[in-house]
Amino acid sequence: MSWMRPLQYLSAIAAALVLSISVARAELISVEIIGDNDYIPYSYEDDGQAQGIYVNILREAFKRVRGFDVKIRMLPWKRGLALVARGDGFAIFPPYYFPEQRPYMQPYSQPMLLEQVAIFCRDSVMGRPRSKWPDDFYNLRIGNNQGFLTPGPAFFGAVNAGLIQLNEVTDTNTGLRMLVHGRIDCFVNDRRAIQWELQALQRSGRYDPDKHHIQEATTGAGHWAYIGYTNKQPERYPFKEDFVRQMDEILKDMHSTGEIDRIADQFFGS
Repeated sequence: MSWMRPLQYLSAIAAALVLSISVARAELISVEIIGDNDYIPYSYEDDGQAQGIYVNILREAFKRVRGFDVKIRMLPWKRGLALVARGDGFAIFPPYYFPEQRPYMQPYSQPMLLEQVAIFCRDSVMGRPRSKWPDDFYNLRIGNNQGFLTPGPAFFGAVNAGLIQLNEVTDTNTGLRMLVHGRIDCFVNDRRAIQWELQALQRSGRYDPDKHHIQEATTGAGHWAYIGYTNKQPERYPFKEDFVRQMDEILKDMHSTGEIDRIADQFFGS
């Protein structure tokens, strides 16, 4: 019947569209980027979903990468670093730039955000000036997240020399609870990460600023956060140069337009 011909044409067009979409998807290169699963507010996992400032920045950037289907896999920081060190992980966020300490990581992306390292201490150890990091903190118990190089080379040199006692913790929340209960004297991390977790502890009733008396003692260096790419097993990642180039261009453009700052401001509700 003649009235069936338009339906046949429509069916053929629909089939062609489905086929073209399937082919396009098949041509995309699947890429997995590892993220720290417990670095609130920058990168963390909540109810099985990746969350945080860097997650929001990268999700927007990944939409603009041509020819790739990019997924985020959230893992504990030390486990993620181990995968990248072996070449079993393609890339990870958000490391600071420490090429000598992590020779397996090269290159680094264009920077995302500048983080300000801060040292928060109990009032009980602040009876003398402690403005110079880490020299003024000798003989104290300092908490730091496992695998984080945040405190800087001079700090770890002092630890190796026995001048500072390092207490490694699984995450910022755990470190600050140890600080609140006097199990460590100070805790070092990004300022915004510490402030965010202290507010969360206060809301939950586990921290009372009028009772526990914790203060910011001083600041360390400011560090940019990046995507760090593995330089191991290059045969597994023949697409690496193209992906890195595109991501650098996108992040650079997002900086120049102020988009990265806007995403961060939106996250904090400012």
